[in-house]
Order: sequence, then C-alpha cells, then structure tokens
Amino acid sequence: MFGLCGLSGQSYAGAGEKISSSRICPYPIPLVDFYDAYEACRQHTRHTAAAQLFELDYEKNLEALYKEVNSGTYKISPATAFVVREPVPREIFASAFRDRVIQHLVVQKILPLLEKQNIQDSYACRRGKGTHAAIRRLDHFIRSCSQNYTKECWILKLDIKGFFMSIDRTILYRQLLSLLTPLCNEPSFSLVLALISQIIFHDPTTDCIIKRKRSDWNLLPQEKSLFHAKKGCGLPLGNYTSQILANFYLSSFDHFSKHDLRIRRYVRYGHCSFEKEFPAISYSCCPRLSCKTSASYTSSEENVSATMQERGPFPWNPVQARSSSCLPTCYGACLQDSR
Repeated sequence: MFGLCGLSGQSYAGAGEKISSSRICPYPIPLVDFYDAYEACRQHTRHTAAAQLFELDYEKNLEALYKEVNSGTYKISPATAFVVREPVPREIFASAFRDRVIQHLVVQKILPLLEKQNIQDSYACRRGKGTHAAIRRLDHFIRSCSQNYTKECWILKLDIKGFFMSIDRTILYRQLLSLLTPLCNEPSFSLVLALISQIIFHDPTTDCIIKRKRSDWNLLPQEKSLFHAKKGCGLPLGNYTSQILANFYLSSFDHFSKHDLRIRRYVRYGHCSFEKEFPAISYSCCPRLSCKTSASYTSSEENVSATMQERGPFPWNPVQARSSSCLPTCYGACLQDSR
C-alpha cells in the first residue's frame, strides 16, 4: 500500500516492481527533502488512521517514495471520494497519505516562486494572510474611500461559478512552465517537473474509491463536481497542491485588475478549503472622483468579465455578483477609479 522497501537497497513500488539503485536519477531529489515534506504533512493530520499507519514504518516508507520518485516509477494512488455537507456540500478527493507527502514536497520546491507572483492583497492560502487579514484590509479600504463612512461608496462583489472545476489544466501547466524557468538549471528540476505534470493532469475520477453513499452527489450542482467537469478541466478539492495552484492560477487576473485596470482598492480572498472558493472583487467610487454612482463601474465590470473569459473561461455566478452601498463585508474589495 505504501510501497515498503527494505534496507538492502531494493524497494518495491505499489505494484510490487523492484527498483534497483542503479536506476536512480544521477541528480536525485535529496532524501532529506522527503523527510521535511513528511514533517509538514503530518503536522495537522497525525491523528488520522492513514498518517498513523504510515508512521509505523515511516523511514522505510519515505525511502520507498525517494526511490520511486527518483527512478521515475512513482504513480499517484487512488483517492477516496466523498461529499461533505457542512458548511455547504462539497466534493472531496482525499489523497493517500504518501501522495500528500509528495504534494508537500512539490509545494516546498515551487512555493517561493509562486509567492513572488502574488499581489499584496491576495489573501487565500498564504502564510500570514487569511480571512481576518482580508477583512481588516477591506475595512481599511472602505473607510478610506468613504471617508470613514461619511460619503457614499459602492462595492461590487463577484463570484466565479464552479471555480475549481473550471480550471483548465493545460493553461495552468503552461503558466507554471513559464514561471519555473529559473529552476531549470537545478539538477533535480526534471524530477520536480514530472511530479507537477502528474499531479496536474491526473484525473482522480478514473480510479477513486467512493466513500459513503453515491446519493450524496445529488446534493451537488454539476459545476461543483469533477465527475461532470469539462474534459481537461478541474482540480480536486482535497489536494494540498490544488489550493496553492488555484491561487496561482488567478494571480494573473490580480495583476490585470491592479495594474491594467488600475484598481487601487482591490482584495481577493478565494478560499480553497471547504467553504467558498471565489475571488471577491468590489468597486467603489469616491465623491471626489469623476464617477459618483454605482453605474460608473460598469465599464470595469465588463473589462473584468472579458478578461476572465479569455483566461478561463470563467462564468460569473449571477447569484453572487452584485453591487451595494458601502457596508462592512467579509468578501469583497473597494476599487477606486484611477482617473
């Protein structure tokens, strides 16, 4: 199950294939990196049965992963699929613990470069950010734009419908390739790239283990399920890498909003957990600017929608997309006309 190996230099893949030490890549990913990934992975999951089973012989299990990855024989194991009902129905694909270790390994390799792509006002799945920080930043923007709630201020909140299931894996992979160019001279770059490719393009619906009742999927709209996603699209909720990569996927849109549209007051919080996974965008107009009503941000909304169609395409959720007068809100951002 975990690809156990002995200390004699031979290990066994999931299917029982022997891996000779001579087949290891001449520039392997160091074994210590696997230990670091394991420590990060078990930090919040040590109480689970899968983590405890792995921990019973973690040295051999990590050695097996080390040899499988560096020999090019590593394969993703079947995930466990189920639906959670709280706080809202969500489809989850829980990876095997050994695969979660690999996901942490990949994130440790590429996260520094991904972080450089993020704007300051992106708050999802980032160290030192989060919901509370986004709320405080939004409150600052609203107070600044409305002159401490003494002037009218407008907010536009937008939601991407079925965001995770709308992600084009090919576009995501191409964006990552261009970003990871600085790493191409590192000895183990080809191995890391092979892991990234396998994680992104792996379709967990083909070999997953269904947990609980199949009728649970009746609670989900089709745009919230990988089983109904367009071919070549969708990242599974439950993968650690899905949270990080989804945030990176929208970073280009953040830069477009901030730099091309020159939107000064902008906050995005795309929660990649079991709650709401949408970027919240708001638009506000100060009385001192040329646009003084809610209708003044129509052109910006059209530009945003057109850009999302080019880069996704991403359909807006008509239920969540709305404008309102300036009131404190958890999801949103204040956008000020640059003129």
